[in-house]
Amino acid sequence: MEVAAPRVRAIAAYLWGWAAGLGTLWPISDYHPVQLTSELYEALAAAGTAAAAAAALHEVTRGLREKWLRAPSLWAAHIHAGA
Repeated sequence: MEVAAPRVRAIAAYLWGWAAGLGTLWPISDYHPVQLTSELYEALAAAGTAAAAAAALHEVTRGLREKWLRAPSLWAAHIHAGA
């Protein structure tokens, strides 16, 4: 059940009343999430609202996918749950 824990926490945050939650589908390394988080915050700042989190995550994930197409474990784990 350890693999499902991050996904469950993201969905649980939404069910507890948070508007949305970000998480991963499986455990990930420490290096790439730093880059993803940095780019995600830049995209959110450009959008001007946290309501754009799903679109921002999608945009950042696509960028990482272009860089590491043959390594989906680096970009495919991230999910958005909520509105």
